[in-house]
Amino acid sequence: MSPTTVPALTRGRNQTDNAGATMVALDSAYDDHSFLTLTDATEEVHLAQVPVLWVVEKIFAHAPNLKRLKIRTTRRGPAPEALKRLCKSRNVSISLAKTRRQYGPGKKYLGQKKKFLSMLADATRKKLFEELLVLDREEARYTARYFCLNGEQYKSYRVLLREGDFPSIKTVTGAVHSIASILRYLNPAYAVSDQAAKLADDIGRWVPQVRGSVVKLRERDIALPEGMPKWFTNFYTELARAWEKDRFAALSKQPRHACILTTRWGFEDGRFYKLDEIAEVEGVTKAYIGRMEKEAFQLLGLLTSYKTLTRKSE
Repeated sequence: MSPTTVPALTRGRNQTDNAGATMVALDSAYDDHSFLTLTDATEEVHLAQVPVLWVVEKIFAHAPNLKRLKIRTTRRGPAPEALKRLCKSRNVSISLAKTRRQYGPGKKYLGQKKKFLSMLADATRKKLFEELLVLDREEARYTARYFCLNGEQYKSYRVLLREGDFPSIKTVTGAVHSIASILRYLNPAYAVSDQAAKLADDIGRWVPQVRGSVVKLRERDIALPEGMPKWFTNFYTELARAWEKDRFAALSKQPRHACILTTRWGFEDGRFYKLDEIAEVEGVTKAYIGRMEKEAFQLLGLLTSYKTLTRKSE
């Protein structure tokens, strides 16, 4: 028979269902009013909190064949001795396991979310935030997920980090600064830490550069390779122009350099590859592939443009 599960117990009263089984009404510590149905066939009961003795005696009275009492609680420590003695006298085994407390959104989170939503109520700020999402800015994606803008379930900073969807945000502190920087970017008067303010300034300088690159790319109707970071857009436009004008012929005497360049930047299969991915296939180091790529850019006259992206690349 499946075990009977009830919430934390505090008070109780009796009621009888149509089948004659005793139903003990139990009020939980979380204001969850429910009934525990007990019959002669009940062999196992699960509790979410260590109960008072009179509640256990009540359970024993209505479930004479009870064999197991399992308690999962957020509190530390063993079961009370009096409870152990009572279970032993009835030949009922008792087990106590600790469970992780499930925390919901707190007042600080709700207050911050309210401020964020009030910012998005302004059409101009909403457009700025949507632009960050289009440009695939990770801080904006994390903020949208943290505040459940698409109807997702609430998850804490640590849970979102463990899921690994935001690789550049590695710590809770980094997550806090990322969200604060977005709020500061949308509202320059919003008070944040110095680190978050600096990050917001970086976003403010980054957006116009990438925004112009994306506009140029759309005008030229060039499709970005799959997996390529958005900040490479402007440089990729120059590289694609060189490809179209057959300037890669300058690499005719360097077939290995040409192969690495065309593979990495998606001119063969439409996918952008990281340096370490190519290095693994070629059986060499990542540094070696990067050096060959820079030599190829130098032959094409694009090394200066590429160097401006070095700090943002992988």
